[in-house]
This record gives sequence, C-alpha cells and structure tokens, in this order.
Amino acid sequence: MTRNGLSRMNTSRMSPARMSIAVVAIAATAMLLASCESAPAPGTSSSPSGYVDSVTGGEGSVRVQGWASDWNTLNPIKVVFMVNGQWVKQVFTADTSRPDLDRKYSRGADFGFDETLSVPAGAVTVCAVALNVGRGEDTILGCLTAESGRSGTTVPTTSSTTTTTPATTTSTTSTSTTSSTVPRCGGVLAATDVIAALC
Repeated sequence: MTRNGLSRMNTSRMSPARMSIAVVAIAATAMLLASCESAPAPGTSSSPSGYVDSVTGGEGSVRVQGWASDWNTLNPIKVVFMVNGQWVKQVFTADTSRPDLDRKYSRGADFGFDETLSVPAGAVTVCAVALNVGRGEDTILGCLTAESGRSGTTVPTTSSTTTTTPATTTSTTSTSTTSSTVPRCGGVLAATDVIAALC
C-alpha cells in the first residue's frame, strides 16, 4: 500500500498508452482522496488553476465548460472528469481558445475546455480535475450539478476555485461514457479499480 492508501500494481505488461492512463488515474484519485482543497488562485502555486464555468444538461448528455492551466508550462494541460462519482473513460486536453484568459493573464488563449459527456437520465454531478505538470499536485477545479435543460449549480460540499472567468468560446466537443464507481473525498480506493475503470 502507498501512503495514500492506494494498492501498488504490476505495470510491466501494460502498453505505453495504458500505463500513461494508469498514472493519470492513480494521481487523480490520490488527489481526490487526500486533498479536497480549493484550486489555487492563478499564478500563486505550482499546482494547476482553473474553473468549471458551467455544466448544461442535454438529452442523455451534459456540456462542461471551463478552463485549466498550469503555471509551470505555457502548453495546454490534461483534464479528467467524474460524473456522479464515476470516472469518465477519457483524458481531455484543455486547449479551447479563451481570449479572455489571455487578456487577463497574458499567457495565451488555449486553456479552455468545452466537452460533451454522455450521462444517465436525471440530475448529475460533474467534477473536473486538472492534471499537474512538473512541481505541484493535481487540482480539483470544482463540481457542478445539472439536469436536462438546466445550467449547473455549485455543489456546496465540493471545493472550487474562487476565480470567476466565464466561458466565452465554443469548440468541437468530445463524447465519452462513464464507468466504475469511485468514492468521494475521504474514501480509500485500490489503484487497480481506477485502472480497470479507465483502461
């Protein structure tokens, strides 16, 4: 067992692609279970910053908009999502054009995300996690709830950054499915469970 309560596993037979996803899964899960802190204000930490601007319900899907950036790099970073406590089986890149971010922080504009996720019917809670680059840790950007045809509202029990940069740009979206229940903060999860969910 690791210090975070995650079981070690043999990755010697994994393909490079699966190993990459496995590392992402373990890191994100460890952060969710051990941290539960607000995302740092932009430029104040080695960990990523960002915000979930909105989660809008659709027919069998939700549209998630926001932004994420790591001040250790000028390149776009990766973002993963959870829907109702389940990991989405895809790693996304926050590279949607957001000119408002460039005007505010002078670091470029390609740090937004605008994704469409397949979800079950009814109310859903969507959480976004920005994956760290270099020093620092993965960051929970926030969690919002949505229902078909309604915009998301903040879930009080889940941390989110106080940065309030609204989404302004639309881009091509990706569609994914969810799998494997993951406990919220405070639980213990074997790394093999997360890898089975994402690989």
